[in-house]
Amino acid sequence: MDFIFEMLVLFVHSFVVLLIYRQCSDSNIKTRWLILVSFIFVYGFIYLPVITYFVYLIFLVPYTLIRNKDKSRLLDIFYGLYPIIVESLFYRVLSFYIFPLMGFKINNIAESNFVNLIVELLIYPLYLFLTKALKINFKLLKKGFKKNYLTLFLLILNASMVIYLILIQVLLIFENHIPQSLIFRKYLVGAYIIFFLVMLVFLNASFTEKLESEMLHQKDFQLIEMERYSQHIESLYQELRSFRHDYINILTSIKSGLDLRDIDAIQKIYDDVLLKSGKKINDRKYEIARLVNLKDSAIKSVLASKILEAQSRGITVSAEISDSMTISMMESLDFITVLAILCDNAIESAELASSSSIRIALIQDETKEMLVVENSTKEKKIDLKNIFNRNFSTKGSYRGIGLASMIDILEKYPEITLATKSNDFIFRQVIEYKK
Repeated sequence: MDFIFEMLVLFVHSFVVLLIYRQCSDSNIKTRWLILVSFIFVYGFIYLPVITYFVYLIFLVPYTLIRNKDKSRLLDIFYGLYPIIVESLFYRVLSFYIFPLMGFKINNIAESNFVNLIVELLIYPLYLFLTKALKINFKLLKKGFKKNYLTLFLLILNASMVIYLILIQVLLIFENHIPQSLIFRKYLVGAYIIFFLVMLVFLNASFTEKLESEMLHQKDFQLIEMERYSQHIESLYQELRSFRHDYINILTSIKSGLDLRDIDAIQKIYDDVLLKSGKKINDRKYEIARLVNLKDSAIKSVLASKILEAQSRGITVSAEISDSMTISMMESLDFITVLAILCDNAIESAELASSSSIRIALIQDETKEMLVVENSTKEKKIDLKNIFNRNFSTKGSYRGIGLASMIDILEKYPEITLATKSNDFIFRQVIEYKK
């Protein structure tokens, strides 16, 4: 019976660590895999206890590093260490402080598999309760660390987890050779859990403030660009009013020529006025008027800003937008970020080409929704092998963040596909969402 309880404790122990890992890393690992890995650890603890114990302490770190290629290594190490540390801290806080207050002595807890099982079963619900009470949002932490906010503090937190893990193992392994080892462990756990929680709360609060500030800045930017877009539309409207007034005069002149049967006068009006007016009304600056089909004002303002920026750099821009276009493929802020990345890259690339041009299309029908950004390139064909890797760029050093960040966003939407093509001096990216 004691053996069954011991195996059950080992299984729950491993399963709790994996549950915490799945929760903090926001991974989609299926529960059946967590159960299978937990059983593997149980058998490992039976037949190869020493090796399995040390593998258990570190296995999540290499797993996360391999699984998250080209991502933040510091964040991967955090995910790998965090579940082990949390389980250790909660287990020892319950054993050293909570259960003794309830009448259980530490010696009894160490000897009782039944009590150990109760402790292990309490860890995960208590952990969820505490993170909710402290308002620790791991999606927020992930977003903040990916934006390289407070990287030094993440390094300090990772280093502290490694130091805690080493110290607690030394005090356990050499327990018989270190006087008052149990007392040292109690003090270490008490001090470290305070430090650990304070760091998590601090990081969470800092990221919340920074991301809210970033969002407010983005909204201010959108308001400025919307005002710029409105002013541009107003100038086009005034130009069209002037054009309408001129055309009335032109038509009056033509009528006079017709009344006098003066073909030479009519020909002169056509050559000097109508031909030039036709070129004027077909000017590419009127492409921005197509944005009237776009219903989201924030997206409209950003796209208008990019079109005007491209035109100011002498790039020919063509825009195609479906009637009554609404974006449903992803959240508005994510779409704006992706759109800005694609447009910025297109502008920088097209500016270097001998024939500078950009095409932007937002297409929507009953079955699909598409964003197409196409630009001319200096090279006949761009090697697509590494363009999505972080810190890789065809434009030089200290670049290559944009497309990698875009991939991070698109990973949140498995129903969206990205197709990239480069050929005949044209680079094309198509984001498609099938409804």
